Amino acid sequence: MNSYLDETRFPGLPGFEYGEAQDTYTGMNDTAVYGFTGVTAEQAAQYRELLLAEGFEKADENTMGECTFMTLTKGELIVRVSHFPAKELVKIIATTGEKHPTLNVEGDFFWTPAITQIGRKGVQQFAPGNSYILRNHDGTYVIIDGGPRDAEDTDHLMTYLRSHQPAAGKPVIRLWLFSHPHGDHCNLAMDFWDKYHDEFVLEAVGYNFPNLESAPVKHGKPEDIEYHRTRISGKAAEYFPEAKIYTPHGGDRYRMPGYVIDTMISYEDFFPGLMNDTNYFSLVWMIRSEHKKVLIPGDCGIPISDMLADVYGSELKCDIMQICHHGNFGATMGLYQNADPDIVLWPEKESLINSWERLQGTEPGYEHNHWIRHSRPRLHLENSVTTSFMLD
Repeated sequence: MNSYLDETRFPGLPGFEYGEAQDTYTGMNDTAVYGFTGVTAEQAAQYRELLLAEGFEKADENTMGECTFMTLTKGELIVRVSHFPAKELVKIIATTGEKHPTLNVEGDFFWTPAITQIGRKGVQQFAPGNSYILRNHDGTYVIIDGGPRDAEDTDHLMTYLRSHQPAAGKPVIRLWLFSHPHGDHCNLAMDFWDKYHDEFVLEAVGYNFPNLESAPVKHGKPEDIEYHRTRISGKAAEYFPEAKIYTPHGGDRYRMPGYVIDTMISYEDFFPGLMNDTNYFSLVWMIRSEHKKVLIPGDCGIPISDMLADVYGSELKCDIMQICHHGNFGATMGLYQNADPDIVLWPEKESLINSWERLQGTEPGYEHNHWIRHSRPRLHLENSVTTSFMLD
């Protein structure tokens, strides 16, 4: 192996001398993702120590279950080193075109942190999307996705933000996260930005959309991905030029007043496995307060669900969980049984939840839906009524 992973793109990034190399993935912002299988935890630790010895500085680290993550910097170069022991897998993500998460916001206590599944008319559409609001203990917010285009939902979101903040003034959104580049997850946000950009503060945006020229996918068009990427980046630059733009990768942690948001996995961790469509590229987040855990898997597909169960196991146990892909595609029994939530949020309309055999779990291949509905008592909530849960 050469002395460096890629002397041309990332001069001074030491080579990785263990395991078997996977194909290299090139993602957003010319980011390179190097994978190596057959790697022990000790070998991953030795590489992190090598980086430190080579003058890299530790910017952050995280541990979820047995999985370890470290972010290091040297000049403009940012390197993430992740190890998934259950798969003996190391991922090394290198970039000079991104920011790593530095949000570590402290604030005065006004509210108990909470998560809200906001009631939406858009849930009646064929593709209902996701829309979750996290209220921080200082009265600021984090928003995940937003849902499909609907004028009433756009106005309702602003009404909600204004009415649930502790004081007068513009609502402050610390971070707006997008799980994946589909209209039912991005369109409402873009309409909201267009209409209300002068009436709220947006401090940061996070998204990591796939490069379909580098990542294999059965169904998906690069131009569709680029459309959403360009809209988000362009409107952020136009309306919120001071906002930070983050690219969430596996292990990244976003610290908020009252809780943290852990990026449990990205499609980069699964690469070079084949994805069925661009839904399956969803990022997966775990929200952790001192007393509660909330799992948001977006529209992640079977490959990511399987990998989550394999590498995290019981670490997926949570109090609240968003059902995968509206209950339609993608989840697995392993994911649901490990998560085993008390409260299940369904981003779908009630009539479909109660009538479609797939969502009932009686259609072959959807036994996981039957299990989560009937294996024990749980609270199941559809998405036309606003429902909030304290994270205390």
